Amino acid sequence: MPRIDCWGATTQRHDWELLDQSVIDAYPGILYEAYARAQAFSEQCESYMNTTTPGLLRHVSTASHARDMLEISDKAGFPRLKYWGFSYGTILGGTFAAMFPDRVERLVSDGNVDYHDWFSLEQLNFIEDSDKIMEKFFTACSHVGQERCPFALESPAAVQLRYVGLLDKLRKNPVVIPALANGTGPAGPELVTYAKFQLLIRGIIYKPLHGFPALAKAMVALEKGDGLPFYNMANSQVPTLDFCALNNTSPLIPVTDDDTSSWDAFPAIMCADGEPFTDTPDEFAAYVDALIARSKYAGPSNVHFKVSCAGRTIRPKFRQAGPWHDVETQFPILFIGNMADNVTPLQSARNNSAKFPGSALLVQNSYGHCSLAAPSTCTAQTVRAYFQNGTLPEPGAECEQDYDFFQEPRTAAFDASNEDEDMAILSGAIAELSYNVDFRIWSR
Repeated sequence: MPRIDCWGATTQRHDWELLDQSVIDAYPGILYEAYARAQAFSEQCESYMNTTTPGLLRHVSTASHARDMLEISDKAGFPRLKYWGFSYGTILGGTFAAMFPDRVERLVSDGNVDYHDWFSLEQLNFIEDSDKIMEKFFTACSHVGQERCPFALESPAAVQLRYVGLLDKLRKNPVVIPALANGTGPAGPELVTYAKFQLLIRGIIYKPLHGFPALAKAMVALEKGDGLPFYNMANSQVPTLDFCALNNTSPLIPVTDDDTSSWDAFPAIMCADGEPFTDTPDEFAAYVDALIARSKYAGPSNVHFKVSCAGRTIRPKFRQAGPWHDVETQFPILFIGNMADNVTPLQSARNNSAKFPGSALLVQNSYGHCSLAAPSTCTAQTVRAYFQNGTLPEPGAECEQDYDFFQEPRTAAFDASNEDEDMAILSGAIAELSYNVDFRIWSR
């Protein structure tokens, strides 16, 4: 199947990304540049795709994907769907359930994108829980002390002031990473700027339980003028471009192991699903102010979602935008939401669940995006019981994560000599999944 690729040449993509403007308060005037840049990219994408794969962009909406799921299920001989959807997968699962409610056998919706916000293209409330994650860092770091969190001070308020002070320092005095620093640094000198640091934070809070210890060390190093720990962290989160493997590759030619493919696919799908983008530059500026008011820590680095639809002109052939009300599926849906998710807040899970009578909601008391941001044997048990036995959690059900911030991860949450060996195996499996799986929503 053709893929969504707006460039066809890795060198062109690389040159474009060098001028990326993802942090909207990095310097005065950047907001209007970001708006114009988004329009330019939309024009480039639609023009290139219409040349290489005419008509494809009219068939990338989630409604089209749901029809594909139904066809695949039929061809595979499954009369009803078993599905565990994460992040955008909750939009896909919810759309399938709304279109084909009698074809749902088991459906888990984990890390819920709000149906209304997605299809209306409001893209405003999605970061309303983000600041809770950074506030948890300030509290946990102060609590455990400098031995486990080198950035610690005597109180959460003091850690917060130290963090804000580092941001201010980087805005005025970026840290220079010399070429080949300690033999592992960049080939040429690089700067750690305010914007680059904000982008690192944007990525870290998707899986804060795993990322906060290294972040604390990197921030202490930055205060001392050492940007190498930051460099190593940042490069571990961002896929690199293989100039040889993908140069001048048509969207009609299959590509394997290409992490860059979603960079173009995600905004194409999101903009096809949503209402047309009609904001003027000044209206977009007002939206940015409202977004930052929702989250002072994550707002400036998350405007790329909505603005990426500026300049899009192609509308989808199929669109299932709702509004959905009282959709009764063949079997009740299980919704899962984290206490503090950086891009899919708990309220979104509640809103989505309300549209499907009889569905159940499980709250995981953890931080980050989707339940696998932190291992929870309790949640794993609930999901397994749902798929295997059709058991739904009781109203108001909650699960805890298996260990807290700045604690050493346990290889198993249960001692097999004293507890059920099956639970020990499940605990180990969910810990491994949590460590290895990354559900980061499109982050370019």
